[in-house]
Amino acid sequence: MVEEVNVFDLIRDWSKAKGIDKAEPSKQMLKLIEKFVELSIAIQKNDQKEIEDAIGDSMVVLTILSQMYNVTVEKCVCDTYTVMAEKERKV
Repeated sequence: MVEEVNVFDLIRDWSKAKGIDKAEPSKQMLKLIEKFVELSIAIQKNDQKEIEDAIGDSMVVLTILSQMYNVTVEKCVCDTYTVMAEKERKV
């Protein structure tokens, strides 16, 4: 059986190997804004390939940014979903 690989762990390992995890978070924030602009342009052009690329790039940046703050992107998403689900149950 093939071992399941968590791509987010691979991203975190890559960022550590490159020293990106120790860089200034503001640099990752600027990169995230850049990727969101690219996503916006791709959406306006209805360019599916570029949309997927920009979403993937954004997720990589968010993974590294969360790593810089000693939290995982998975935890952030799970926490947000939990809050959303709780609000939905109250409606």
